Amino acid sequence: MSDALTDGRRFRTLNVVEDWNREVLGLEVDFSLPAARVVRLLTQLVERHGPPRQLRIDNGPELISQLLQDWCHAQGMVLH
Repeated sequence: MSDALTDGRRFRTLNVVEDWNREVLGLEVDFSLPAARVVRLLTQLVERHGPPRQLRIDNGPELISQLLQDWCHAQGMVLH
């Protein structure tokens, strides 16, 4: 998701939500969320909650990166 501050600067949010019970597992907010930062958050969440079988994502540039695809493959996760 993204929005803008009153001065016009855009910021992005990365929301990691469990589909089954709608629990928010992780949230990152910044002006830029590169793929490495997404992978870092997901790594922390996997350590805390265990790995999911699949990740359902939108098509944001940081979410369709080769880095994220490689990380998911190494974790045995399917990107959907």
